[in-house]
Amino acid sequence: MTRFGQLRLLFNEEGGDGGGGGGDGPPPGSILQTGGGTETWYGTLPDEFKVNPYVTQSKDLAGFVKSAIDTKSMVGANTIRLPGEKATPEERAEFYNKLGRPSDHTGYKPTVAPVEGTVDSAVNEQMTKKFHELGLTSQQGQAILDEYYGVLNGGFTTHNDNLVAQREQAMTTLKGEWGQNYEANVKTAQLAVRELGGQELFEVLENAGLADNPQIIKFLHNAGTKLLDDAAVGGGNNQFAGSIEGASAEIVRLKTDPEFMRVWGDAQAPGHKEAVDKWLALHRTAFPGKSED
Repeated sequence: MTRFGQLRLLFNEEGGDGGGGGGDGPPPGSILQTGGGTETWYGTLPDEFKVNPYVTQSKDLAGFVKSAIDTKSMVGANTIRLPGEKATPEERAEFYNKLGRPSDHTGYKPTVAPVEGTVDSAVNEQMTKKFHELGLTSQQGQAILDEYYGVLNGGFTTHNDNLVAQREQAMTTLKGEWGQNYEANVKTAQLAVRELGGQELFEVLENAGLADNPQIIKFLHNAGTKLLDDAAVGGGNNQFAGSIEGASAEIVRLKTDPEFMRVWGDAQAPGHKEAVDKWLALHRTAFPGKSED
């Protein structure tokens, strides 16, 4: 038997050790049939297609066909193409608009309203213009503004709560020291603020967090008392001398001052004359045209 014949016996169709019969060639898929290589599904395509990544990435013909069908189905759909690195401003603008950017910066509408006075309109406009420049969608801009306003509102509420707590603590402290004179003394302090600096002074104290400071209020009360004393005896050169409100406040305060009322009511007490003069002067200012009761 020739060498070729022996080789055929090894690969006969019956799979036996020899004998007659068998096919005319090696079994399908054998090394002898394929020539020793592994043929790809796109091996018979023209060379220009064999190196195309869309072809080589597909495992088989069925996969390639499916990919082609999927791609075809997207043609004409509502797709957005990303702008490249060299895209023009117009191309980028078109891309942002398709994503959902409003036509201009006024299109960013927050759902959270800021507390009045906490957001400067110029700052708000600057922010929304930057949103538009960066291509933010209406929803993105809204979310940022809502978060920003929410944080501001929370801080404002906390600040107000702290002021209320500070005011209540100051009232408690001063009422403990002044007792029934509290209202009159506070009014004297308020008049001192008005005379010494007016609204400007009050705003300075308020902004510095000192408008409810017990020590500051006591200082202003002392200053106001001095101004009232000067006005009562006709001394000094301040507007308290002709202030009906100031004189009225001092009368209220003196009525709650046990020592002053004792001296005023005791003709033999040292300082009686001065107390009476002060009382009369205050009444002349507080009740012009009327005699003191």
